[in-house]
Amino acid sequence: MKKEWQMQGREGRGERDGRGLRREMEEKRTVAKIGMTVSLGVLVATGMMRGRGAKVLHIWSGLALIGFSVWHHRLYRAPNRNHPE
Repeated sequence: MKKEWQMQGREGRGERDGRGLRREMEEKRTVAKIGMTVSLGVLVATGMMRGRGAKVLHIWSGLALIGFSVWHHRLYRAPNRNHPE
């Protein structure tokens, strides 16, 4: 009975075994790195431009860089065993 219950739980998760979770985490890390790279590129480009539109885009790309950096940091952080997230 117990094995049947465990198998039902695994079916609902799909590819959430060890390899699936690892692949998913690697994809998230890759997306975070790409996001940081693109937002940094836009930040540099708009820093050299003039005009109101460039200023607004510069501010938003800076915020995006901060967001991607925080996300990147959290993806590489070791899980806290006392307080699961």
